[in-house]
Amino acid sequence: MRVRTLAAVVPLALAAAACGESPREPDDTDGPFRVGATIDVGAAPHGIRFSPDGDTAWVALSGEGGIAVVDLSESAVVARWEAGEAPLDLVRVEGGWLVSQFRDSTLIRLDDEGRIVPGAVWDVGAGPSLFTPGTVRGETWITTEFSDRLWTVDTRDGTPRGFHATGDRPYPADVMWDGSYAFVPNLDAGSVSVIDLLNGELDATVEACPGPPGGALTPDQVTYVVACGGSDEVAFINTASFAVTGRVSDGIGPRPFSVVGARGRPPRAGQQRGRQHRLRRRPRIPRRRAAAGGRRATHRPPRAPGRRARVRGERDLGHARRTGADRGVGGDRPRRDRPLRPGARRR
Repeated sequence: MRVRTLAAVVPLALAAAACGESPREPDDTDGPFRVGATIDVGAAPHGIRFSPDGDTAWVALSGEGGIAVVDLSESAVVARWEAGEAPLDLVRVEGGWLVSQFRDSTLIRLDDEGRIVPGAVWDVGAGPSLFTPGTVRGETWITTEFSDRLWTVDTRDGTPRGFHATGDRPYPADVMWDGSYAFVPNLDAGSVSVIDLLNGELDATVEACPGPPGGALTPDQVTYVVACGGSDEVAFINTASFAVTGRVSDGIGPRPFSVVGARGRPPRAGQQRGRQHRLRRRPRIPRRRAAAGGRRATHRPPRAPGRRARVRGERDLGHARRTGADRGVGGDRPRRDRPLRPGARRR
C-alpha cells in the first residue's frame, strides 16, 4: 500500500512509516507529543528536510519521482518539483539540493528553484539511499545499499568525494558530531561497521544482531543504538570500546526498523568517542592581598641587591636577568622616577 500522508507532530514532524501503515490519532492525547495535522504529500514519502525556522519541509516522493514542498504553518503542499525516477532523499548544498536516485544509482543536482541542473549527475553505485541526519564541516554521508559503500559528499560544491567499504547491504548511517566515526548497520551481514572517517579506514566490525536496518547515536555520543529487525530488539554499542553493552526486547514489537535520536548540541571540548577528557590547566600562582590599595600582589622571593646577574647555563643564549639595583631597589644606582599622571600620588 502506498503511503501518501505526512503527519506533522508537535513539536516533532515525522514522515509516515515505511512499513506502509497510515498515521493514526494516538490513543493517549496527554503524552509528550500529539498529531497536529495530517498532510497529503504524495506517493511513498521517504527522506525529509526542514528549514531552519521549521516552517517548511521538503519531502522526497519515490513513488512519484518528485519533491513536495510543504508549508507546515498552513499544513499544505505549496510546490512540487520533478526529481528523477525514484528520489529517496535530499540534502541541502550550496546553491541548491542533492537528491539520491535509488533505482538509477546516481545523485542529481537541483537548483534553489527545484530545477534539475543539466549535467550535474554522479554515479555512486547501486542503491543510494538516505543521507546522514546532519552535516559536519561541510560534509555529509550516504550509503549505497547494493554496492556496499559509504560515500562522503561535499555540501559546499554538492559533489561526492570518495567512499569507504562497508558490510553487506548497508543501511543509512549516523556520524559523530566531530566527524570522526561513522556507524553503519549492515542488514545482510548482521553487523555494524565502524569507519574511521579521519584516517579513511574500517576501525571495527561489531556483530550486533540479525538484520539491523537502522540505528542512531545518543545525544551524548556515548552509545549507538541499533534496531534489530531479525530478533525484535534493540542493541546498545559503546562508541569507545565498540562492544555491545546491552539489549532490550520488552515492548519493542515485531521487526523494528529504525531509531530516531535527538539532535542536541555538540559535545563539549575534550569529549570524544564517548569519553570525557579533562583538560590540564596551568597551576595558579599563589596570591595575596596587598597591605595597601586592595590590589593583588604575587609572592616572590627577595633578591639580593646588585647590578646584573647572569643566569647559569644561559651564557650561550646571552640571557641575563635584572636584579634589584637595576630596578632602583638597593645598590648604588639611583632610582629614576617617572613623571606622575595627573591626580596620582608618589609611593
